[in-house]
Amino acid sequence: SVAFVGLRRGPQFDAWQLERHRTHVPGIVAYTASICPGCHGRWIIETFGLNGKSMCFSCRRVISQGEIFEAIEKKERIIVFGDFDSDGITSTAILTQAIADLGGIVSYRIPDRSVDNHGMKNYLLDEIATKKVSLVVTCDCGINDFEQVAYAKSIGLDVIVTDHHSPKKEKFPTEAVAVINPKLDKNFSEQELSGSAVALKFVQALAETKWKNKSESAQFWQKFIEISAIGVVADCVDLVGENRLIVQLGLQKMLQTEWHGLSELLAADQNASKNISAETIGFYIAPHLNAASRIGDRLLAAQLFLGNPDNSKKRIWAFKGVEVINDHLNTKD
Repeated sequence: SVAFVGLRRGPQFDAWQLERHRTHVPGIVAYTASICPGCHGRWIIETFGLNGKSMCFSCRRVISQGEIFEAIEKKERIIVFGDFDSDGITSTAILTQAIADLGGIVSYRIPDRSVDNHGMKNYLLDEIATKKVSLVVTCDCGINDFEQVAYAKSIGLDVIVTDHHSPKKEKFPTEAVAVINPKLDKNFSEQELSGSAVALKFVQALAETKWKNKSESAQFWQKFIEISAIGVVADCVDLVGENRLIVQLGLQKMLQTEWHGLSELLAADQNASKNISAETIGFYIAPHLNAASRIGDRLLAAQLFLGNPDNSKKRIWAFKGVEVINDHLNTKD
């Protein structure tokens, strides 16, 4: 357990008090803490380092006491709310599978490209609430969904936002339990993380929380690297810093990936399976994932990672059908 410093309002809400807190995340120390500009004086900013390297930047309403682990322990239902593009799909797969592997009761929701567009919607939150969900974790979205996050709170849903898009002061989700986004601090070293990279780093923090043994925690979170690499390349973020490292390690792991659906997709193309590179992601894997949502079947892409492995070949054939339709869409006047 490592002590860190945080800022929060005093009992009378008339002054900021500097306090020492404890975190059960081994090796993580908050080395800066300041009042979040534009957050109406109710938030703190925390920048974390892991083993001397930048890990994740977050903005929290309160010092986190492990909201996800609390929900897991209490057997509460958790929904991962993602997006329909490749970065959103891979982010959704990473967080959903990780929370499930940690023992959580979790499912996911992905908005429809043509009906819902990007981001959270009140009617989707209403549907989620009917499932007796208590916690929503966003990925690749949510940073500018002030109204939707406030509405979620009003109907009994806690929201943790993980996103990589640029925050807008007037739309910042102040009613969220926590917001994790590398762009909350202009001085933070990893400004260009993709949504899938933010999801991976969040899972890394969860693993470091659960397992004190570094090799054991690494064995858990590193199994998501190749999925994160797909999102990094597909979202066309700068391949520098940790983005570059994620892609390098991810491409190496794709050669012997344990993700059955990804393995089947690579095996379906002889060139892709023999010569895996960033181009394999950009010109083969990502277009398949993106194409699914264009014809109204965005769940097909998510199920490639999260569905029954026994049905992977059927999904690959479905993708081939999507390819034909997508080619037709691209050639229409």
